[in-house]
Amino acid sequence: MTPRGGSALRGLYTGRGLPPIVRRLGTASFFQDVASEMVYPLLPAFLASLGGGPALLGAMESAAEGIVAWVKGWAGRASDRSGRRKPFVLFGYGASAVARPLLAVAAVPWHVVALRLWDRFAKGVRTAPRDALLGEAVPAKDRAYAFAFHRGLDHLGAACGPLAAAALLALGTPVPPSFSGWPMPPMPFCFCAPPNSARRHRRSR
Repeated sequence: MTPRGGSALRGLYTGRGLPPIVRRLGTASFFQDVASEMVYPLLPAFLASLGGGPALLGAMESAAEGIVAWVKGWAGRASDRSGRRKPFVLFGYGASAVARPLLAVAAVPWHVVALRLWDRFAKGVRTAPRDALLGEAVPAKDRAYAFAFHRGLDHLGAACGPLAAAALLALGTPVPPSFSGWPMPPMPFCFCAPPNSARRHRRSR
């Protein structure tokens, strides 16, 4: 590979040609998934230690996915009608960041269930408005690249999270405290999101 080709490849994977908001949302998703995947692989064992059985675990995950599906539709429509994206994104990331460390003080199974459902509610709130921000930030010819860059960082975070949890456990950290070991609130990466990007986008068309 020529030096020029290597530089172009690095630019492709660093998002150098993308608007800052796309890179910031990608970074936020990276940290969000690192934190999520540190916690949720440990939930079945933690729930069982509190007296929750397989039936409760299955019901919790079924309800969690149902909430995400329902809330996504509402949040997307509400964001379109209000012409605002940023408040939904900030709330969604912030609510998840708050819920995760609280698992460390869960004392009974329903605490775990409630926090899991709250986290999925937050995911549903942020997803569609965040995707709209991504789409509005770039011209049509770059949209696939913008979404690919964002999803790539999201999946990279999902790969790093279990490794970080394994490292904490290898160091002797018990399971509940490990839930607060790396909450990684990604909100600072979202504060630079243009607050009225949807309105500007509509005016520019």
